[in-house]
Amino acid sequence: SREGTVIRLADKSVGFEKCSKKPLISFVNNEHKVARHEEYTNVAFMNTIEDITLDCGVGNPGAVGIKYVSSNCGRIENVSVKAEGGYCGIYVDNNSSQATFENIAVSGFDYGLDIAKSAMLVQSKLDLSRCKVAGLFTGGSTVIGSDIDSGLIPTVSFFIGNGRYYFTDKNITFAGDPSGNNVYFEGYNAHLRKMPKNPRQNSPEEIAFVDDFGAIGDGVTDSTRAIQRAMNSGKPTVLFGNGEYLINAKIKIPSTVKTVDFLFCSLACGIRLVGGEYDAAFEISENSDELLFMENLSAWENFRGHIRLVKHAAHRDAVFSDIHLMSASMYFNNVPGSSVYFDNCFLTTGTYTRDAWIPGDGFVPVYSHIIPYEFHGQTVYGRQVNPERADLAMLNDGSDILLDGFRTEGPGSALKTVNGGKTEICLFNAGIGYKYAENPLFETCGATLDITGALAFGYSERTEYNILFRDCSGDLGWDDIKSSTINHGKLIDKHTSN
Repeated sequence: SREGTVIRLADKSVGFEKCSKKPLISFVNNEHKVARHEEYTNVAFMNTIEDITLDCGVGNPGAVGIKYVSSNCGRIENVSVKAEGGYCGIYVDNNSSQATFENIAVSGFDYGLDIAKSAMLVQSKLDLSRCKVAGLFTGGSTVIGSDIDSGLIPTVSFFIGNGRYYFTDKNITFAGDPSGNNVYFEGYNAHLRKMPKNPRQNSPEEIAFVDDFGAIGDGVTDSTRAIQRAMNSGKPTVLFGNGEYLINAKIKIPSTVKTVDFLFCSLACGIRLVGGEYDAAFEISENSDELLFMENLSAWENFRGHIRLVKHAAHRDAVFSDIHLMSASMYFNNVPGSSVYFDNCFLTTGTYTRDAWIPGDGFVPVYSHIIPYEFHGQTVYGRQVNPERADLAMLNDGSDILLDGFRTEGPGSALKTVNGGKTEICLFNAGIGYKYAENPLFETCGATLDITGALAFGYSERTEYNILFRDCSGDLGWDDIKSSTINHGKLIDKHTSN
């Protein structure tokens, strides 16, 4: 717990003098700018720190609580960072791409957070009121914020003029706007902007641990039947263990299960699953009024092929959080009418996977054309949704969708909204497109698309999108939309297509 777990820096520690900006906890070590393969650093793909207090003590004026970096997805949640004098509570390294910060209290530092440069951050429930200079110090970053208490100090201070800070509500205390880079907005989908939290406090007899039912996380043993037995046990929480669990058929999640917690294990696909014999690894199979939570999964290269993680085949609301897939799609539904939530989820499908099984051909490389997110008549709220590479990253077929932080990468289209669907995006980041592609970045047909804050960039002109929007009236390019240009980056202030 945050109250029960404390790491404290000794008072007047060596190296934490003024201007040192030295961290108590570090997720990256690149001060000497050595070659990437020589860095003494953690893999940046999914860094998480939760339920802890960091105390930088007394007499450490250059201290930083956390030096943080995360690519694709990441999280800092239920964390207190305090000091009696220090530089900042959380420093976000300039190699970081995206993460979710929630329920954080920082006190006693000059700044609550120093966000050097980051592609996309979503922050909510931050208490920065007991810092001394400003709540957030940033520039060149694009950030969404809500429920931020900065007390009597400025909420945001920009060290350069091209940062943007988007507040999704007015529920903040704000002492000043020194730069004019703060943007307030409320959209028609604002009613969706609430992410359910898992309330579970299970006793041991309410937990089904898959290893107790015969599952083995060695990446080789077929654990399909064992995991299904755990699902069918009647216990509300199904827990995975350490390692990589091989699945070779669809596993059905009954109404008795309220939580599937992978505990950051990995998954591997068997021959039948990766070859497309089944349309998903897991299926929400029974109606229920109880929320289903699926969380904490980091499935890498061996979970791959023409599959999805979840098929939603019942009337049941569901929450998916902290899920990192490498070469498989996330979700589709064939039964409409549910509310679904995606919090801090990453995947990539539009890339060649290694040694996928194709009947008749054996193990061959496979390019997956499955849409990573496919919604038919659902109500959807997403926060930090990152389908990195795909031919089409998301399909909205008659659904009501709000995305706080949506990121894609590669030449495929980001989103298609059809059949009366409504999509609102608050902060979109398109990295590495393809200028000469025929497909648009966004497409609508008989639907509504509302975007506030879109950043599209590439490493060169060839990696920018040429067609931004396509609807019944034709195509729109950069020259048709009010934008600001910095090198090859362009910021769309706002565009609505009906």
